[in-house]
Amino acid sequence: MRKMSYCIALLMFVVLWGLTSLVFAQSNPWTQKGPMPIPRCYFTSSVVDDTIYVIGGWSQGGPIATVEAYDPATETWTEKTPMQISRLGLASSVLGGRIYVFGGIDQHNNVLDTVEAYDPVTNTWSPKASMSIKRAFLAARTVNGKIYVIGGDENPGLNPNVTGAVEEYDPSTNSWTTKASMPTQRASFATSVMDLNIYAFGGFMGAAYLGLSKVEMYDPINNTWTEKSSMPTSRWSLTSCVLDSMVYVIGGEEGVESQWPGVSVVEVYDPGTDNWFTRSSMPTKRRAHCACVVDGIIYVMGGTVGRGQPALSIVEAYNPALDPLTSVEDFSLGNILTRFVLQQNYPNPFNPTTNMEFSIPSLEFVTLKVYNILGEEVATLVSEQLPAGNYKYDWDGGRLASGVYLYRIQAGEYFESKKMVLLK
Repeated sequence: MRKMSYCIALLMFVVLWGLTSLVFAQSNPWTQKGPMPIPRCYFTSSVVDDTIYVIGGWSQGGPIATVEAYDPATETWTEKTPMQISRLGLASSVLGGRIYVFGGIDQHNNVLDTVEAYDPVTNTWSPKASMSIKRAFLAARTVNGKIYVIGGDENPGLNPNVTGAVEEYDPSTNSWTTKASMPTQRASFATSVMDLNIYAFGGFMGAAYLGLSKVEMYDPINNTWTEKSSMPTSRWSLTSCVLDSMVYVIGGEEGVESQWPGVSVVEVYDPGTDNWFTRSSMPTKRRAHCACVVDGIIYVMGGTVGRGQPALSIVEAYNPALDPLTSVEDFSLGNILTRFVLQQNYPNPFNPTTNMEFSIPSLEFVTLKVYNILGEEVATLVSEQLPAGNYKYDWDGGRLASGVYLYRIQAGEYFESKKMVLLK
């Protein structure tokens, strides 16, 4: 009898331990995936049709032209046609199903103005019109059918010549137009697009290679820059991506010049409230890496753990649904009635309905109106006196044409406008 009781107790312990381990595993938002075939850092990556393409970079002593495609659904890697020029410190952006690659440094240590376009369907590369500025460690983002190439370093090394120059590339005409420069000249920074605006995070300014915390937003429609709330952690050689209307800023280097160690920090920026939140850190500290989003999962690839260290092939996937930290929504509610807030509409883009949320800390007469891009009023959602509180209104744009619209709130002396996109 005692032996049977002992066996039952042991069995229950094993079952409970297994369940505890399972729960712990399920609550861990980070998992390791199959590594990249070629370790690399200072590379670029883009997503086309749920496939991640990693392009160029530095590996085993020099720049490479190698292109590899990762299918997250099957967790398999496939080698593709390489670029025509080996390079590191390059940037890329997707438009019309093609990946456009800009600048970088070649195997002879030359800074490039070169532009190449990759077609995943035909697995071929074609040359495009060069940038007017040779630069590396730059950024490139697509908005409204144009690609904006931003910042970078014209003379990487001991005497960097960092620029804030912005050029707009139009693939339909294969031509370039100069735009308003970034207020803060920088290189090795991260960028993401939210609601037709480009956000620039961190980077470095000069030979000290000290990380910046500065965040600036570029509005391509009005060709203007606006300063936003700084990152909690200053850093350069970082990466960023957008998921669920939030920008995830991941890893990088804080700027200890003698060592240049990577960090594992993950901070989330909410453009709607201009607030920052901390999330679970990466398992691997790294810099000079890339991150892409497929089906709600962030894939962080490659990089290096520090100066003089070999390139990494490690791939780690982050699932925000399993992050045990306090959610952004819960964190925000504690402050939401201390000031006026107009949230970004959701979903965005939308077809044909979306909702708009705002908060007011006191009794005010409130108007909430929608305008087309010409400034013509197309709808009034609110026009009444409201007590302090949180409000949510639905809007149906079914009778209107696809395009960019503005919604604007006025509550007492508070004014704010945001853009949204109706996409039918």
